[in-house]
Amino acid sequence: MTFNSGRNNNNQNTQLDGVIWISAKDQRLYFDERKELFREFNSISDIWNKILLNFFDIRAIKEMNEDLKNKYINQILNEYKFFFVLDNMEVFSENDLLEIYNFIESVPLGHKFLLTSRHHIRVPNFVKIGNFDKKLCEEYIKDVANEYEVSVENINEIWNNLDSFYYLTGGNPLYIRFFISQIKKGRTLKDILERRNRESEKSLKTYCFDSTLDMIRSNEIQLKLLYAISSSQTPEIDVNAIKYIASLHNDISIELDNLSSLSLISSHYSGNKCFYSINNIFKDYLLEEKRIPLAEYSSYRSRAISYINIATDIDAGFKYNFGLEHINDINKLKSFSILLEIMNSEDFNSITKYNQKIEEAKILYPGNYLLPVYKSVLKMNTSKNKTLNTTDININFVSCEDLVYDLHEKRMLTIWKSIMYLMIGNFQEVTMELKNISSGEHDSLINMLIATAYNYLAYNEYISGRIREHDELRDIASYYYDKSFEDFLSKSYFFFLKYNFIYAYKKHLRVINKDVKFIDFKPYALDPVMFIDNRFLMSF
Repeated sequence: MTFNSGRNNNNQNTQLDGVIWISAKDQRLYFDERKELFREFNSISDIWNKILLNFFDIRAIKEMNEDLKNKYINQILNEYKFFFVLDNMEVFSENDLLEIYNFIESVPLGHKFLLTSRHHIRVPNFVKIGNFDKKLCEEYIKDVANEYEVSVENINEIWNNLDSFYYLTGGNPLYIRFFISQIKKGRTLKDILERRNRESEKSLKTYCFDSTLDMIRSNEIQLKLLYAISSSQTPEIDVNAIKYIASLHNDISIELDNLSSLSLISSHYSGNKCFYSINNIFKDYLLEEKRIPLAEYSSYRSRAISYINIATDIDAGFKYNFGLEHINDINKLKSFSILLEIMNSEDFNSITKYNQKIEEAKILYPGNYLLPVYKSVLKMNTSKNKTLNTTDININFVSCEDLVYDLHEKRMLTIWKSIMYLMIGNFQEVTMELKNISSGEHDSLINMLIATAYNYLAYNEYISGRIREHDELRDIASYYYDKSFEDFLSKSYFFFLKYNFIYAYKKHLRVINKDVKFIDFKPYALDPVMFIDNRFLMSF
């Protein structure tokens, strides 16, 4: 990571007089063993002493008071230009880092700074050094094998199992070096690949993970996210799947970024979706060292299996009528599948039984527009007077309207919201909702909704004695019926929709003195159980 002084030094002499390298490392892996180190970099004073060592011996420096040190440091920094390497900065607290940053900003122009850290330390300019890809991994294996004088037989064993070795190490050069060291000491690659819970790997895991995990031990959300990703049944997992396994509703993007900055998880984009993964060595460490309590891990594991088992092969009739045929996102499909399972259950009115499933569906896709449909019908079925009003519908739908971004899904949300309005006899609201809807799939259904709404609006005007208004509304209803009835009839819409729209259409024909012929409304899709006892339009 690089951190330069904030001043413009374009006119300065770019030649440097020396390198000041100081490390805060307190342990190191030698071959495959962890060794404690004397930490030379603990504060700004240690940087000063490192600078002074280029000009004075240790005894002279120890005899200097702070004022004299400060005088020499200022003189040296003004007369010489250094390249500072501040190594292993991940060990410092935020307050310590702030003091170091203030020192960097205060030095005269022309000095250069390179800061290294295994964690993101929030500097303005940084270069992330990622793991090796497979090709670089091969080159590095050759280099380390030559350095350690590994036998040809052992190297060939690595080449014969390169995919497995690469998957194990994830391209991390430290892991690669560690396991080649173990091979050099006599451990077989087969043992390394097959027997993860080895005492001989403890030094690597302690070195890499202990201090970092200690940093987050009080952050409950970050721990839950690590547990969830570790419990996943797939190598990579997206945000909503993580939230499902961890039972979290809130935004977790910042916490995931923090875990990434600590190098505990990694992420990459595929299409427009971000996927997260955890290195299997770290995952093994969490389990072997009981960093995830067994009871909690069992719970997360159970939810991870449950997530995998949620069906996505939705009935074709349900897909068509609810507008799901073009949805490819796996979490959306799982979310819709959960709601459809409830809506198609004989006991769909059992609110408490399905509370958890409903919450799971919301986690997987907060914009699931079947949820307000379900809530609306449920309110009608479970309220004392079996009624539903416009406010109920608006409250139910407003919670997901802002969470639906796909245009096709927005159309379907509007269609089903209008069907709910039609259900309670708010015909004016139907015409307002659908007035400006764009053309696309299900146009004949939209036009039948509009025609039926105007049909009943006309009837209300008639019984109120407003004949002119009645006639005008009848003309509008006829326009939409004539425009789309045959096309609607040819589509496989739910039985209750076809039955009630045809009923309203026949009623309309009788009013305008037209013959009503037999209408065969097949094909049709079978209704979800939730709609079978609710022939909404027949009551009007």
